[in-house]
Amino acid sequence: MTKKAQPPSSRSPLWPPSPERLVIGGAVALLVLALSGCASTPPMTRQGASGEEVMRQDPAVRTDAPSEPYSEGVVFERIYVDYEIARDGSFTRTAEIIKRLENAQGIEREGKAHLAFQKGIEEAEFIDARVVQPDGSEIVLQPDVVEMKPAYSSFPAQMFSNRQRKTLVFPDLRPGSRAIATVRMQRLQAVVPGHFTRLTWRSPHVGVEDLRVRYRLPADMPLYIDAQGVEMTREVDGGMATWTAHMHVREPWPRELGSVGAVDYSPRIAVSTFPDHATFAAAYRVMIADRDAVTPAIQALADSLSADLKTPREQARALYDWVVGNIRYVAVPLGHGAWVPNPAGIVLSLRQGDSKDHAVLLAALLKARNIDSSLVLLDADGNYWLPRYPTLESFNHVMLHVPALDLYLDSTSPLVEFGRLQQRLAGKSALIVADGRVAQTPVASAEDSSSRVMQRMMLDHQGQLRGDTTVQLRGGMAQSFRGALARTKQLSADQIARSMLVSAGEHGQARLRRPDSASPGEPLEAELSYTLTRGLDLSAPGVLPVKRGVRFHGIEMFGRSVMDIPRRAPFDCLAATMEEEQRITWPDTVRPGALPPGRSLVSEDAALPYTFTSDYRLEGNEVVIQRKLVVAPASRSCPPSSNTALQALLREIALEYDTLLRYTPR
Repeated sequence: MTKKAQPPSSRSPLWPPSPERLVIGGAVALLVLALSGCASTPPMTRQGASGEEVMRQDPAVRTDAPSEPYSEGVVFERIYVDYEIARDGSFTRTAEIIKRLENAQGIEREGKAHLAFQKGIEEAEFIDARVVQPDGSEIVLQPDVVEMKPAYSSFPAQMFSNRQRKTLVFPDLRPGSRAIATVRMQRLQAVVPGHFTRLTWRSPHVGVEDLRVRYRLPADMPLYIDAQGVEMTREVDGGMATWTAHMHVREPWPRELGSVGAVDYSPRIAVSTFPDHATFAAAYRVMIADRDAVTPAIQALADSLSADLKTPREQARALYDWVVGNIRYVAVPLGHGAWVPNPAGIVLSLRQGDSKDHAVLLAALLKARNIDSSLVLLDADGNYWLPRYPTLESFNHVMLHVPALDLYLDSTSPLVEFGRLQQRLAGKSALIVADGRVAQTPVASAEDSSSRVMQRMMLDHQGQLRGDTTVQLRGGMAQSFRGALARTKQLSADQIARSMLVSAGEHGQARLRRPDSASPGEPLEAELSYTLTRGLDLSAPGVLPVKRGVRFHGIEMFGRSVMDIPRRAPFDCLAATMEEEQRITWPDTVRPGALPPGRSLVSEDAALPYTFTSDYRLEGNEVVIQRKLVVAPASRSCPPSSNTALQALLREIALEYDTLLRYTPR
């Protein structure tokens, strides 16, 4: 309730889209989202819509309200998955998948089958592959005629991973065709000896008529289950137990921009032979023992960097800054590569590694200065749900926790200041490996992510508009802008300024002053000055829309970046404090009219509290408008019920910037 008192990768290219306009327009959109506090890193895709890596699925987001049943161009008629689990944790997985392709969109996305595996640890093969046409005719494929290549395209990533991928192409697909594949994957060695875990989920955005997963294992081998929206049965035959799970999605619904990861609101099942996370952490500690060993080279480096610093915090910061600046991040997600990090000494010599390698090297450097730390496992995608029983698929990122300083450190984030986390890592359930605790990573408060905008507009006697806008950013908002600057550094300030001018629907000249420093931890300040060709006729009474001029940040941009749509899924909530002061100076030949009343909106939603206020006053011949928005959600994930409060805020913001200022000639 309320009472009166993106995406990150959104693009808004100009039209017609010349190559330069596409590049610059995309860059401006990125800057706008970053400055509005709504830019975030797109989630990584780890699995298909069922949590299995057999069939690729990467549908586009739809936010419309179709008049007919929603479809993303494919319906999975059957997904049957069988696990034969050995006592040592190794297993064989057999999967049969039948998918009906309904249109060109489905054919484009689902015309191939992908089978990923770890060479030397797993063996994988296509057993059967067919296409059944609408008239009943069949095309039988040779399942051994597949393309095989490393799962990661970059050479550094291939160095750190033995991940391979087989791809099979279904031929002669048309609407109504059924693509059928049966695959077998054998895990020859368990990741954790003697244990088996698996997380399977089914996206509610893609239709599935029959999904059945069976787990068959020795009857005396425990299997702990956390199931949400899944029917489960257990049967015992001789010395073997069979657990069977059934799921379906009969009425898929559109994806919603800004929602959390689909795992959080999908039918899902986590199975594990671990009774709790503490037991899993203990087993993982054995796997990574001595990986943070302090070599002579590590000791010498730690001493040279921090021996003269007095406090543990100062020393930790110096070591963290060195790793951030000198160890290249090689993007191999933990869940897709080896679970055991390289020894810290090797990471140091190679000067590159993924998140677990970064973490183990930083841990070794801290150990060299007698500062204890622990590896931390968590999900770096959009998922917040952590099952009651641990699964390997629940974790795809590693960072450090320093208990003496109560700090989380992620050295893979070069644009984030020491002691802070990327927004995608905040508010997540995380496993502290050293003691097996599940903790929640800190969430920035509204005061920790703030902005202040000062906009001045001046009209001369001819009605021409000149102005400048200064933006000051701190905390999370500065973090987003640093990333946008890094990704648009190939563009000149003049290019971006000109595109901002056109994107605002204005004509004239503009100049952008980039921040003097983009170093993590420092506030950022940027400024845009402009002179507009399209002015006002001051010889007769008229109106000036308060949205005139060029703004590249602020509350209006925040309102534009949030989708005005119904919601069924939880959505991301970011805390922020945004302040604006807009000053409009009239010439002495003009008399400003009566000012509109201010606005005040206070949310009574417990999960999404906010306040929005605006105030108008006259100082001589200058209209001064002050606005403030404070959003302080209870967590990083808001329930769908909070969408009512969110939409009320968006409406109030839209009305605020539709305000007209009246004037008459003197």
